[in-house]
Amino acid sequence: MTFTAFDVEALVRAFILSLGCGFVVGAIGYFVMRPRADWTQRKPVLTMGVTGIILFVALGSYYAWPSLMTVPALDGMAKAEAEEVLLHAKLVPNSRPQIVGGVQEGRVVPKSQSPNAGLLVRTGTVVSFGVSVASGTPPSSGSPSGGPTAAFFEPKSGETLYCARGGDALFRCDVRGSSAGLSAGGFAMLLWVKPVNPPSEQPGWYLERPPGNGIVRVDSKGSWWGVAQLGNGLYSPHEGDSVGLAVSVADDTTVDKLMAEPGVVVRDYPVGVNTDIASGVVITLKPASR
Repeated sequence: MTFTAFDVEALVRAFILSLGCGFVVGAIGYFVMRPRADWTQRKPVLTMGVTGIILFVALGSYYAWPSLMTVPALDGMAKAEAEEVLLHAKLVPNSRPQIVGGVQEGRVVPKSQSPNAGLLVRTGTVVSFGVSVASGTPPSSGSPSGGPTAAFFEPKSGETLYCARGGDALFRCDVRGSSAGLSAGGFAMLLWVKPVNPPSEQPGWYLERPPGNGIVRVDSKGSWWGVAQLGNGLYSPHEGDSVGLAVSVADDTTVDKLMAEPGVVVRDYPVGVNTDIASGVVITLKPASR
């Protein structure tokens, strides 16, 4: 048997709505159902109706103009702790990878949050903050050392990946990470997906390509964002499926050739000089938006 948390706010909201509705309907019914000569209790009934209206207005005002929350200070917190603090304050956490010296990996970078700590904001405001990551990942086995690198920030091996069905009925997932050494040019990142459980008919790593998929943005600090497609129009992913994700760095000539190949591009191993792999990633499907 599964027990869910008791929603006190929903209970109070339902009580106020019921009480206000009862007062207003009762007052209207009194004057509609009785002849004017029997309106002997019109003053208390009017008071009851006005009270019901006040309850409606108060409830609407509460949700139209919610109370302001103070943005907490996150500097130096672990990523999970910072997210928990923000959620407790009814704010929405949005972490991003940031390469910076002097800050332990996985900790919030000082003075990186926006809005700043101490400001008053509405509940549900998104608070973004940087999380320190390593300047680069070691190259994968068999790859040459040095050069530009790329790494996953979310998800990492064994973590959960949230995916949603888009308007084209295909499931896609957002992934993020960090990179170093790409600003000099001559190299670009590639995103790969490997179905693990269940496996695909053609084993291997599937290259994610535009439009709609692949690496979609890289900012000036090396943080990157990508989109991975799971399944296709005939085979959709299921809750609990597992996949492997890889981000590789390849020279521009190799990238151009891969992007120009017709059909689905599959390789036994992600192509590139440096590769970071998130293995055993578990899929969780978001409910379809209405």
